[in-house]
Amino acid sequence: GRFGGLRLPRNIKFAYTKGKKSAWDVFRITPGGGNRASLMEQAQRTAMDTRLCSRLMIINEKKQLLLFQYKDEHHAEPFWATAGGELRPGESYLEAAKRELYEETGLEDAIGRMVMKRKEVFAVARSVPALWREQYYLVQCSSQKTVFAAEWTEEEKSTIQQWKWWSLEEMDGKAHCFKPECLPELFGEILSDSGA
Repeated sequence: GRFGGLRLPRNIKFAYTKGKKSAWDVFRITPGGGNRASLMEQAQRTAMDTRLCSRLMIINEKKQLLLFQYKDEHHAEPFWATAGGELRPGESYLEAAKRELYEETGLEDAIGRMVMKRKEVFAVARSVPALWREQYYLVQCSSQKTVFAAEWTEEEKSTIQQWKWWSLEEMDGKAHCFKPECLPELFGEILSDSGA
């Protein structure tokens, strides 16, 4: 399928979030069909936990996206994903985004607009599958700033292999290397929409 002129993976659907022109609402379509309702029903039937997560699309003036390479017991091969993490009790998505930005990258730039909302069932390191409700936020920063592991948890130290600034051209044709696989499409839409 396509979204905003972009070719999308067959098992991903997008829809604009009402009232937020640039925010995407994303949900996984299971291989056998299904939709957002069936995903929720699956989680309810299995008493699956729901976990909340803020993630960060960190983009510099060179139009590069900062991604981290992860390796855990749930994936046979390493994969690249954005910085971010789970909300703490009583914490808002924005508060978690600001905290995770510093903890994982050492950056203290402003948290920008939300660019994607996403729901999917998956497991992360040292955990069981859960229904994750993620919000992705734009962060614009200078390429001159130093990225460092400011306050990594033991889990992050054991699963994060490296970080890298990716151009959209470098990501082209490699959707299988990223989690979620729609990251290249989202990155391209952000660049087109904001000139980041």
